[in-house]
Formats: sequence, C-alpha cells, structure tokens
Amino acid sequence: MQTQSLEAIIAELRSDNWLEAGVAIKKVLAYGKGAVSALPALFELTLHDKAPLVSDSCAIIKRLGKHGVPFLRDQAVHAGEELRAMAIGLLAETGCRWATTRYAPHSVSQSV
Repeated sequence: MQTQSLEAIIAELRSDNWLEAGVAIKKVLAYGKGAVSALPALFELTLHDKAPLVSDSCAIIKRLGKHGVPFLRDQAVHAGEELRAMAIGLLAETGCRWATTRYAPHSVSQSV
C-alpha cells in the first residue's frame, strides 16, 4: 500500500542522512514499475560510501528489470566513468542481457 507520494520518497532518497535514505529505498518497492521515476536518485546511491545503501539501491534497480533499461543505457553512454561501469554492470543483471551488447564495447573503448 502506497501511503507516501513517490516525490516525497525521492526527496528522502536524496537526504544527507543515510539512514533516512535507507528507509526510503524500501518504500520505493511499493511502487513497482512506477519506481522508474526514482531511478536517478537510486542510481546516485549505487556509489554511496554506506554498503547497505549500495546493495539495496542496486537490488531495486535490478528488480525493475526491463523497465530500467532505457535509463541504464543512457547512463552507460553519458555518465562519468564509475557510474558508466555501474550502469553496464546493472544492465547485465536486469535479466535483459541483450541491453548491453550495443553499449559495452563502446563504453569500454572510451575508458581505455
């Protein structure tokens, strides 16, 4: 049951308080496919220094499967080096492995 707006949850994901962000990650689950709009905030957390935020945000992104592929493909091309690598890794784990065939060689050749 959704008791809080997704916009409010996204604001919590961007909180400086990592505990608040961690609770917000779990709230995103209630939105299912609708959580796609939270992808930018979730994706930022994949490089956080707190391991629970990294693992939980990655788990939600993977769970979105094909619904997260367009966002991750865009990040695989346009994000910085660390985020680009994370996007490619997540694409490979979304259950849509075909999504990486076009972008992996392109991204790898840019970082060499």
